[in-house]
Amino acid sequence: MKLCSCIQRSCKTCSCGASLFIRVFHTVLILGVPITLLVKKSALKTALVEFQDPVYGISYMLLLLLSLTAYYTACFMDPGYIHVGYSKRRKKLKREELQANQEVKGSDSDNSVEEFSIQIHKKSREVEEDHVPMLQCDEQVIDTDKLFRYCDYCEAGQPMRTRHCEDCKLCVRKYDHHCPWLETCVGERNHKYFWLFLCTKATRSVGFLRRNLSNCPTPVRSQAYTVLVRPVLEYASVVWDPYQQHLIQQLESVQRHAARFATGNYRSRDPGCVTAMIDHLGWEPLQHRRARNKVIMFYKIYHHIVEVPVHHLFHNTREGTRASTANNIRQISTRVDTYKYSFIPSTIIAWNNIPPAIRNTPTVDSFRHALSSISVSEYLQH
Repeated sequence: MKLCSCIQRSCKTCSCGASLFIRVFHTVLILGVPITLLVKKSALKTALVEFQDPVYGISYMLLLLLSLTAYYTACFMDPGYIHVGYSKRRKKLKREELQANQEVKGSDSDNSVEEFSIQIHKKSREVEEDHVPMLQCDEQVIDTDKLFRYCDYCEAGQPMRTRHCEDCKLCVRKYDHHCPWLETCVGERNHKYFWLFLCTKATRSVGFLRRNLSNCPTPVRSQAYTVLVRPVLEYASVVWDPYQQHLIQQLESVQRHAARFATGNYRSRDPGCVTAMIDHLGWEPLQHRRARNKVIMFYKIYHHIVEVPVHHLFHNTREGTRASTANNIRQISTRVDTYKYSFIPSTIIAWNNIPPAIRNTPTVDSFRHALSSISVSEYLQH
């Protein structure tokens, strides 16, 4: 019963039986493959049971354990739900501020003013983490209270980048999607574990391809990676583009392992050898692919091809004398890196670095073709 109640708390929408079934079914799928390989004659059985290749066997099991750990951590961790108490705390603080301010106005004592300041400072710490002003324009500070939306379902204010999940019946910070395999939302708090789960899954997929396609020619192995593994690494990459260097390298390392698999060169340790393999295969760095896809999505939003309600953040700069800055979008200065490197602020910088002739192309296909004529490093900002 404790297990059922724990699972039900992690998923606010579905019954305990559905959540338990999906997670157990997913675990059976994950564990079923290695168990089958250990029973039948396979490379994994040779490596672990017969102990002929312990490095491969132990590495596989460690990746499997890490994948399951990341999966269940993402399942049971609160993704960043906004509870009703959040809105009540904000309203209570404003009422107390107004009441205390009226009391201070009736007294000219410096001690009363000082006591009032200390009181407000202590009370504001209760909601300081929930409400961090992140948006600031070049000319004026935007009141983030006005940017807060109100959710009629939860009866609570929605901070920036928060959406209501119809499955969980709650608002989630930095909402990405409701994952049916996790039976919970992917949001602010559990996204890094979901990311780790995807990376370990992709690494195990590369290992599987290596064991089963080792005798295939290079084009077949390269196609297997681009079709079966790379889409996992680029899952929702337009919105969730990592800016921390260790996360960027974590994704690139999977592609570097895949390059050795595709070329069949596992022994070379010369500096730059893997980069040369990637260039020979014609693969772009994943960071460059994400940057280009973000700009293409921004083109669709800017020209109303995709309806995303963010045009209130688009303000053209003052008309300048240089044609290169004509019709640029005013950059959004931010106070925290989380918002600075999010989709809209970071892509505005990249958009302004693209020549106006390319930005003004009439169709998505022509924009994509023209964008391929310039280097990604010309507009990539990280």
